[in-house]
This record gives sequence, structure tokens and C-alpha cells, in this order.
Amino acid sequence: MAWTREDRSGRMKPIVLDTDVVSFLFKADTRAQVYLPQLQDRQWFISFMTEAELEQWALLANWGGKRIVWLRLFLSRFVVVPSSHVGTSFVSLR
Repeated sequence: MAWTREDRSGRMKPIVLDTDVVSFLFKADTRAQVYLPQLQDRQWFISFMTEAELEQWALLANWGGKRIVWLRLFLSRFVVVPSSHVGTSFVSLR
């Protein structure tokens, strides 16, 4: 059976991205190029923890409102896999 990026229903197969990969994509870092072939025609998922880590990154770097809005818009491309409200708490506590 050949490997395909779609399941039997014709839907795109999901792929979970690591925080570093999402960061590379957001920053248009050249290291993202290595991952692009695997991401093409896939449904992108991130864990709640990746979302929390990226929010923390923005807060610690004292980003302005426009840049935070841009990050959140970028993150809206991903399906966030929830666990609980731990991710939000993580950002607040750090």
C-alpha cells in the first residue's frame, strides 16, 4: 500500500507540529524549509502546550500588541489539541 497524505475518506491526514517547527514557520526561519515537504497537503495540529509556549515567548519578549495579534492570527491556522486549562495557567504562572 502506498503512503498517502489523505485518508480513505479523502481528508488530509493530520500532522502534529513541534513548538520549534511552528516557531521556524512563524519567523520565516530558513530551518523551516526542511519541514515544508512533510507539511504540504496536511492538516496542521499543535498541542495546547505549544500554544502556551509561544504565548509565553511573546510575553517574555515584551512584544507589542500588533505583533501578538499577528502571532495569534498565525496560530489560527492550526488545530489546537486541548488538554485542559493548564496551558493558559502555564503562561500566567511563568
